[in-house]
Amino acid sequence: MRGRIDLGGSSYVQSMEEKTGDYKLNIRKAQRTNQENDGKASKLEAEYYFSALKKCEEIMAMNLTQREIHSLWAARRKACEDRIREISEELTPRKPAPPQMPTPQSASKPTPQSASKPAPQPEGKRVTDADNTEEGEFKTKNANPDVSAETIRSWYQRDLEHLRGFEDLVGMEELKRRLMDEAASIGWDRIDKDLQISPVQSYFLYGPPGTGKTTFINAFAKEMKEQGFQYIKLTGSQIHNSLVGVAEKTVTAAFDEAIDAAPCVIFIDEVEGVCANRSDSNTASHEKRLTNAFLEARNKMKNCGKRIIFFGATNHPSDVDPAMLDSVKLLYLPLPDEKARESYFQFVFRNIPPEDGFSFGEMAAQTDNCSYRELDMLVNAVKSSIKQQMIRDYKVLDEAGEVDQEKTDEAAHEALSSGQVKLSRELYEMKLREYPPKDKSGVFESLKAFDNSLAGMG
Repeated sequence: MRGRIDLGGSSYVQSMEEKTGDYKLNIRKAQRTNQENDGKASKLEAEYYFSALKKCEEIMAMNLTQREIHSLWAARRKACEDRIREISEELTPRKPAPPQMPTPQSASKPTPQSASKPAPQPEGKRVTDADNTEEGEFKTKNANPDVSAETIRSWYQRDLEHLRGFEDLVGMEELKRRLMDEAASIGWDRIDKDLQISPVQSYFLYGPPGTGKTTFINAFAKEMKEQGFQYIKLTGSQIHNSLVGVAEKTVTAAFDEAIDAAPCVIFIDEVEGVCANRSDSNTASHEKRLTNAFLEARNKMKNCGKRIIFFGATNHPSDVDPAMLDSVKLLYLPLPDEKARESYFQFVFRNIPPEDGFSFGEMAAQTDNCSYRELDMLVNAVKSSIKQQMIRDYKVLDEAGEVDQEKTDEAAHEALSSGQVKLSRELYEMKLREYPPKDKSGVFESLKAFDNSLAGMG
């Protein structure tokens, strides 16, 4: 599976869906095995997690150039690996070390109090509790035997420099303007108190896969970082990778951490995994308990009186509990329209102008029904071909007749910077045939049914 991966259009999307489905199925089987075994570890449970881990590796290999997707599945792989290690340790416990008798010197010598300075905290976060749990350089009072300080630390998204901000995020203009306007209403503590308005804002983003929900929330968090907001991010699958019973503690710890870290943006992706619809007959009892814990923890956050912005996101809004939907602002992210696609192409090909007689508008007109994810795959394929052509066109040989990589790289860079490299219609349309948009009729039918159910509830 580490060889060449076919990323061609719908075959890539289909392969991703199949592998993701296999991953989720193995996770559910592992959790069910643990539950049926009264919470005790077993070899069968470990085998399911190992199968899920292998699916993570396959998906990572398919997305080496897609940083966010690759990072997401790397985190899931690590969660599987950690759980397998826990099961191994439980099945083969270590023998306790024999007790050591204190020497007369150690028994009589008092232990000095540490005079070291407190460990540095995440930027903007205050920790004042004397009973904080410490692990490495991170301290939090919300850690417990089942949710370590190291795990909580991993939720903080500190390096946002590589993420797009709103300035670089094409399209979604109305949504960006609305969010920034509402964000500007946060911080008026006295007025909010006088009017009895909660400073917590809650949003729920839904829409077809690949429309940029995660990218949008990341960009918003980057904007809020400049105003001193922390950014905490989890996925439903990260929480579900926990043992049955531990998932509830993870959710509670996440919202409690957001309260302590305020002002804070907290984002839970794949929220249907932690707030499943309790009225659905297919929802298991432990999933219903997790939904109860999720709603209780979010209500605590809502009533805390601190500046917090909560985001949930999903491609499957019908699977989310109605109590969640009733208490958030629903934001639908559609597929990019033609104007948004044209702006997108202008941005991603800003240093590769189209050849004479070809335009960004024509590119946009030919990509109807494409998601941003599909557009990204198309653009990456086009750029890869342009790169190979540039290496051939601007090749510099050394004295031995071999390619001088450094000089070739410099020559290609100068050609690109001076506008000599053009995007041809022939190359673009060839790659578009290789990467056609996937049929989304089933997705739209599901979303239409969800919208109709909302209208009925209203």
